[in-house]
Amino acid sequence: AANRYWTSEGVVTDSSKAWVVFWDGFGGASLADSRGWFVSVRLVRGATPAGPRYTFSTVAFAVGGVFDSANNVVNDAWTGLQWRRCLQGQRWDGSACVGSVLVRNHEGMLDHARQQVGWRIPNAKELASLVDIAAGGSTRLDLTTFPGADSGWAVWSSTPYQGLVAGTLPGAWGVNFGDGSVSAYGRTASNTVRLVRVRE
Repeated sequence: AANRYWTSEGVVTDSSKAWVVFWDGFGGASLADSRGWFVSVRLVRGATPAGPRYTFSTVAFAVGGVFDSANNVVNDAWTGLQWRRCLQGQRWDGSACVGSVLVRNHEGMLDHARQQVGWRIPNAKELASLVDIAAGGSTRLDLTTFPGADSGWAVWSSTPYQGLVAGTLPGAWGVNFGDGSVSAYGRTASNTVRLVRVRE
């Protein structure tokens, strides 16, 4: 199909499928589909990033008046971004993310993020860069780096969807780290967020 492109990533749990990026009616979504499809490809070249992708830093961040423990921020060498190690609402206690995940509709989450000085909601490309298609288990994310991941919730990006979800709803892009898909959600849906900032 035109405007649908194969990636080189197979589906770990189903060898009959691989990942496809849709540039047509799905408007940029990435989904797993049968390898039997006739789909286009766009070639690329260049060096694969070398060395460890993730390292850790300590940045003052309080949840409910209690500060995170050391190594609460992930430094991403591929993008130059810093990510909170835990989903919003949770606190890093030094070995795990504790507390309840904050879930809100898109506007409510944008309002919440504006109150977190120095942090913001990632755009769709930034958020999708964290997807680890090769990750096993129930979450397509590096769980050693991001142990607070919860596959029960999609994660909002700040990027609006140019169109209507289900034909009637204004939407915004998000990532379901349970299966790694990038999709548009109606802005009234309840999802969570992982905050980001440019590394200082």
